[in-house]
Amino acid sequence: MLLEIDQCATTFVTPGPLLTILQNIAGRNMSPDMVIGERSMLDINQQLHNVKVFTKYQGYEHKYTFKRLVNKTVDQIRFEHEGKTVSMLQYYLDVYKIKLRYPKAPVAEMTKKCFIPIELLFVGANQRYNSQLSPYQLSQMIRTTASTPRDRQRGTLDFIRSNTQFRLLKELDIDIDRRIVDVNAYQLASPSVDIGGRTVSGSSWRNGPFVQKMPIVAPRCGADA
Repeated sequence: MLLEIDQCATTFVTPGPLLTILQNIAGRNMSPDMVIGERSMLDINQQLHNVKVFTKYQGYEHKYTFKRLVNKTVDQIRFEHEGKTVSMLQYYLDVYKIKLRYPKAPVAEMTKKCFIPIELLFVGANQRYNSQLSPYQLSQMIRTTASTPRDRQRGTLDFIRSNTQFRLLKELDIDIDRRIVDVNAYQLASPSVDIGGRTVSGSSWRNGPFVQKMPIVAPRCGADA
């Protein structure tokens, strides 16, 4: 029985205060009082959709799932509290003694149909980023994670030697060999193509069935007078 091990790379959402992450996404399209442009709002809602967030102002971590930012501020959202209509801005001041610093900032909507000021939210750690990467992000990831075959081999062997899960397999009388299996193979030479009496080399093979070498005759096009 063979065990196949390889290296892979993925992206994670940056944990920490939600305000910091919104500033990184919006950049200059976010004013000092946390007013966010429409285009950046769309980018934020796409990149952070279904990301796990939490609050700490109640003395413990209350977890939520981020849905989107809405074009309403803490001063515009109002609801009934103790028999009178109050704004979210006034509610946090009266109940939790929290004076919100950014009354013009958009409010975050959770999947639980509740609204929370963005300055009170934190993004949880160890969350995979599931949205599509931009061309720049993709190129940076490829550049960072690219490694030679020898480095990949060294990393795989180090993983086998240090991983405690393989040690637990010994209790089931299963042992993992620390050596990599050698497979005899033949490297095909690069193919060449004859086009118009000249040979083009430096091509590469594609996975799939081989084809038989044969000339390609192009039909002549003409018109009858």
